[in-house]
Amino acid sequence: MDQPDILIKLIKTKFRRLSLNCHPDRFPNDNVKTDEFIRLKLASELLLDDKWRQRYNQFIGDKTLQAKRIAK
Repeated sequence: MDQPDILIKLIKTKFRRLSLNCHPDRFPNDNVKTDEFIRLKLASELLLDDKWRQRYNQFIGDKTLQAKRIAK
């Protein structure tokens, strides 16, 4: 397995684990849990998309550089 395949598998595994705590089928009358599930699903879909994941990684990298510059 190469690095992208491992990353995708990790994202899917984490999504499944986290979604158990807020899935609408388990908590049908809890709007807060439903909203949490929707945000979690959107985040996982974005991170599973190669193009969006590259943008996310670039954004995080830019923030890290800014933090290092500020710290100096």
